[in-house]
Amino acid sequence: MDYKKRLYDLRTDNDLKQTDIAAVLKITGQAYGMYENGKRGLAIEHRITLCRYFGSAGVTGRACCRADRGSSTWAPTRPAEKKMVS
Repeated sequence: MDYKKRLYDLRTDNDLKQTDIAAVLKITGQAYGMYENGKRGLAIEHRITLCRYFGSAGVTGRACCRADRGSSTWAPTRPAEKKMVS
């Protein structure tokens, strides 16, 4: 699976917007959109950040960031969960 599809799947499976992921990467929503559309290559720093954010499967779909597993020195902050109004 190529990273563009993986980025989209990770984002939508977690009910996130492009701007949410852009904020994690500290880039604009437009720049992130270019990653998802394949118009820009995903920088290694951003791959690592996303790997840490989404867990060990990360962007590649394989185990990554092994050095970070069990580490208490890095804690990603996810956007607040959306609450359903009933």
